[in-house]
Amino acid sequence: MLAQRLSSTLKSHFGGTLNDFSQLARHKKGRFLWLMRNIEKSLPLLFGVALGIMVALLIAKELWYIATATALLIPVTILFSRYPFGAIMIWLLLAPFVQVTATSEIRTVFWMVQRAMIPAALIMVLAKLVVKRSSTLKLGRSDFAMMFSMGLLLISVYANYEAPMSMLYQVYDRFFVPFCAYWLIRYTTPGEEDLKRLLPILFVIVIAECVIANLAWFAPELLPSYWSKYEGARATGSLRGYSGYTIALVSYGLLLFQADLNRISFY
Repeated sequence: MLAQRLSSTLKSHFGGTLNDFSQLARHKKGRFLWLMRNIEKSLPLLFGVALGIMVALLIAKELWYIATATALLIPVTILFSRYPFGAIMIWLLLAPFVQVTATSEIRTVFWMVQRAMIPAALIMVLAKLVVKRSSTLKLGRSDFAMMFSMGLLLISVYANYEAPMSMLYQVYDRFFVPFCAYWLIRYTTPGEEDLKRLLPILFVIVIAECVIANLAWFAPELLPSYWSKYEGARATGSLRGYSGYTIALVSYGLLLFQADLNRISFY
């Protein structure tokens, strides 16, 4: 009897408070989901307004090629929201040919393709998954290992370089962007049809890099000056060094070879 009376007394004193807390928690959770949905819907509009202002400023400065590349970001953004794996395809197609540029103005294209496109596409995918409360957002051991390695790299750069900015760019280009590409592929879960769409891009890159490398040896006058160089006796193609050139040809060539073994056709 005493226990029942004590229980009823606690419920009478604290039951209303607990109900208020639960209602407040549900209200805050509902407001958060509503806010995330509205942010997702308004992102394309805000992005379009920002790009419009940027294009106008570039045209006023007569930077037409950069303005054209910036204007193309609007349909590209729509493409990424509907088909995020398209960011990987465009990145693989364009990034090898903007690694080395002649002027600082054209360098802006490199920033858009290499340093902004993949992280931006990943943010769009993650925003959608958060709104949908998808279970695929759970982090695994590989994710923690990648983040841990990034942390170690940053610590190493700041500990060993008095002016670390140039090394931070290299860490960003060579580690952070590929990590973002990995997460983008993981969260978009491409299938066989996506692989078929990717194969012609890999084929074009392999052929183009072989042609550029051979022209740099035998007819360098046919190429831009920043593509006609080579390091010692090793070709670099349109890339910065022979190591990246070799990795690109070997990895893309193996994927094409594997597709041929599996009789995967892209036409």
